This record gives sequence, structure tokens and C-alpha cells, in this order.
Amino acid sequence: MNRIMILSSDQKTLAALKAALQGTYQLKVFPDCADIFSRIADYKPDLLIMDFYLSGTNSAAMSHQIKCNAETRYIPVISISENLELAKQCIKSGCDIFVQKPIDTNLLADSIRECLNSRRAESQL
Repeated sequence: MNRIMILSSDQKTLAALKAALQGTYQLKVFPDCADIFSRIADYKPDLLIMDFYLSGTNSAAMSHQIKCNAETRYIPVISISENLELAKQCIKSGCDIFVQKPIDTNLLADSIRECLNSRRAESQL
């Protein structure tokens, strides 16, 4: 079962993500990005889903750090926010996909499959 790490403190977002993903994926939820690299090393997620607004930072800044790190750059990142204007900033910073809130569960499922399939294809090169 693929592992997804979710970074969000928004209870409504977490409820929607859990409802859409539990049972299909192994989920680990954190309310912030504290010790993100040690959390990633411990959990070894196949995918990260991050709310744009995180305590003290945002998903664009975190994606940039993750994609610049040799040990984590291969992990797909999906950023979510109500503000569609943030999509360009997220993608430019390294997010693989931007999903607008309210979350369309079909779009989210397609986005996750796309990211995981792309990761598998890259690992076979």
C-alpha cells in the first residue's frame, strides 16, 4: 500500500482527505513542517500532500526545499489551497500538482495516481 504524508492543520481539509484516501493509502498526518526531513526519513512516503498555508511557512517554500534535497527530490508533492492564484507559485517552486479547495475527490484521486505512476516510471529509468 502506498504511503501518503499529509501536512495540514485545517480540520476540514483533513476530514476531506481522510474520507477520500483512507483504505486505499496508508496515511500519516502532521499539523506542520517541523522536522520535515526526519519525518520523511522515518515514514518514507510515496507522496506528500500539503496545505498551502502551514505554520511558519507554505507549501511552495517547503516544496522547493524538498526538491532541492537529493534524498527527497523524487517524492511527488501535491499542494492544496482555496486560492487558485497560488497554483503558479506552487508549480514554479517544485510542487508536482496543485489542487484547489474544495477538494474534488475524483481530481485528487487522478492526481495521486498520476504522481505515483510518474514516480514509478522514473525509478525504472
